[in-house]
Amino acid sequence: MSVEMKVLEKAIEAKDFTFLARKLVEKLQEVGWTDEDIATMAEKLAAAAGKG
Repeated sequence: MSVEMKVLEKAIEAKDFTFLARKLVEKLQEVGWTDEDIATMAEKLAAAAGKG
């Protein structure tokens, strides 16, 4: 298992959602997502989380 995956697993175990969100944003930007795309997705996720 890669070091990056081990770090992500530790962040999940620690419920470090800020770190995980930053990593997700980095990856989305690498594949071409714009800041607007990311913000829209974040709003949708927040809305969905509020329903649960």
